Amino acid sequence: MGAEVSPKPSAPPLKKPFGLRSKMGKWYCLCFPCCWGSGKNNVGAWGDHDDSAFREPRYHVRREDLGKLHRAAWWGKVPRADLIVMLRGPGVNKRDKKKRTALHLACANGNPEVVKLLLDRQCDLHVLDSKKRTALIKAVQCQEDECALMLLEHGTDPNIPDVYGNTALHYAVYNEDKLLARALLLCGANTESANKSGLTPLLLGVHRQKEQMVKFLIKKKANLNALDRFGRTALILAVCCGSASIVSILLQQDVDVFSQDASGWTAEDYAISSHHDIICQLLSDYKEKQMSKNSSQNSNPEQDLKMTSEEEPQRLKGSENRQPEKMSQEPDTNKDCEREAEEEMQKHGSNHVESPENLTNGVAPGCGDYGLIQRRRSRKPENQQSSSTENEQYHRPEKKPNENNKVKSQIHSVDDLDDISWPSEVASEDYDSLYSNYETYMLLNEQLNMDFNDSASLSKIQDAVLSDEHLLELQNNQWEQLTIEMEQMENMIHVLEKELSETKEAQLPLLNQKGEFEQEFSTLRSALKQEEEKTRNADMLYKKGREELKRKQEEYEKEFEMNQQHEQTLQTRAMEFRTVRNNLDQIALCQMKDEDLLHENCILQEELAMLRLELDIIKHQNQLKEKKYLEDIESEKEKNDSLRNAIKLTEETLAKTVFQYSEQLITLTTENKMLSSELKNEKRQKERLEMEM
Repeated sequence: MGAEVSPKPSAPPLKKPFGLRSKMGKWYCLCFPCCWGSGKNNVGAWGDHDDSAFREPRYHVRREDLGKLHRAAWWGKVPRADLIVMLRGPGVNKRDKKKRTALHLACANGNPEVVKLLLDRQCDLHVLDSKKRTALIKAVQCQEDECALMLLEHGTDPNIPDVYGNTALHYAVYNEDKLLARALLLCGANTESANKSGLTPLLLGVHRQKEQMVKFLIKKKANLNALDRFGRTALILAVCCGSASIVSILLQQDVDVFSQDASGWTAEDYAISSHHDIICQLLSDYKEKQMSKNSSQNSNPEQDLKMTSEEEPQRLKGSENRQPEKMSQEPDTNKDCEREAEEEMQKHGSNHVESPENLTNGVAPGCGDYGLIQRRRSRKPENQQSSSTENEQYHRPEKKPNENNKVKSQIHSVDDLDDISWPSEVASEDYDSLYSNYETYMLLNEQLNMDFNDSASLSKIQDAVLSDEHLLELQNNQWEQLTIEMEQMENMIHVLEKELSETKEAQLPLLNQKGEFEQEFSTLRSALKQEEEKTRNADMLYKKGREELKRKQEEYEKEFEMNQQHEQTLQTRAMEFRTVRNNLDQIALCQMKDEDLLHENCILQEELAMLRLELDIIKHQNQLKEKKYLEDIESEKEKNDSLRNAIKLTEETLAKTVFQYSEQLITLTTENKMLSSELKNEKRQKERLEMEM
């Protein structure tokens, strides 16, 4: 793979149109050179997407790297018998110096007979070479269809990627090999597997401008929204490469025109920056069509009903918090509902609190929840008026303003909260109790006017107010729980309405698909009829062929009988020939033996002569050695004689010295004895002298 790679050309920076800036700062298009310009002139250099995976698909083979089996698999010119002998050993999966098996080499060089033998020997199909490529990838890469189909029949995995992340389908798309691509997809090849550049087979076909393969993969339902590592869709890649035909194919599939890459650029931005006028026109036409479709869908009455049903709960939730100015802008039907609600309120009078049944029945038909909300607002001023009239009637003193305010707040809270549709039993009991408390309070209030200075009446009023407050707190807690449940129910209704609208929207494409399927079914029916006609014709041809085969079979049987007779005669002659040949072989063997013996005799005589010469040389050498040894012996004898004489002299001198030393010893011993005797005498004398002293 020693090909020199040309250096990358420097890419000019691309500024974003319309004054937009990328999130990554100043953006440079480094993914494809086709982003730097337009047309097919730029196809070939890849920028950040490396094209080296598709260069030099075949192996660079050297003889010293291969063993016997590898050479046979590569050349494929070895006889079948020799190949079978080679495959008997355990080295079927043995690798050469570059990690290639015999199957790799046979597939790369297109030797299907060798591949078949290796597959029969159950070789490993998933061994990887130095670039992690299987034998299937090499067969597809080198466009050896027969070898690739054989591997797929034996169950090779088509989804194993190589070093670059490319699968066999990537190489089939690159080579525009539809047959292999179809076979790979039938065997379970993944159309969404991306290589290290983030390119799926479809994105690779778009980038390399393989129009036929793009159409083929779209028919096989490849993902049109797949992204490369720069976040580019198939449409953006087609625009970058300047391929208007592929752009039109993708637009027919209703792809997203507004999708952005990692830098925030759309397909239209790339088309404008690279001055692809045709592509710009295609994109603008497609956008106009989409806008017209959307406007026609929005004008559909069914969808208007869906929108109103979805917006109604939100409108009801927000109506309580709206201002009076917004209320004036509601439709005339809501105003009618308000008027009817006010009339009902006036019928019941201003001095009495309404029961929940009257309140619910007082709403005009057709007003719905909106009428309840409006009635709730319209009732507040009535209650305020009633409370003010009560103040005027009873002429309460100025010392009790807090009590009056408490009563008013209680009445207003009751009026505000009785619009909610509570359960009938709970609501009726609560309202009856509140109404009875209210009547007692009014009676106490009258007594207060009559007996203002009575302390007992004041305590009764306080007790009634406290009991009312306690009841109101309990009722408020219950009403809060019920309001929460109502809100949850409203949310559930809203969610269900949304789901209904979504299901209806989902049914539209299903209906379209149903029509498409019916069309396909009709086309398939016609295709089936054509195939049935073809099968009938094929059956007719088959019958004719069968009759011809029967005739040929009879002829072959006759020829076979004749051949058997010839074979018998040949066998008898072969037996005779073998006997003659055996006799000739025996005679030839005898002659060969005689010749061998004569030759051996000559060789032995020559060897004897050589040995005699060697013996003479050895004898002469031994004589010379004997002379040297004799001379050495004589010289050694002379040395021994001189040494003996020296030894004798030394012995004599030693004897003399020994004699002298012995005499000296004797004299010394005698002197020693004399001295010892003298010492003894002196000791005795000393002892005597001491005794005398």
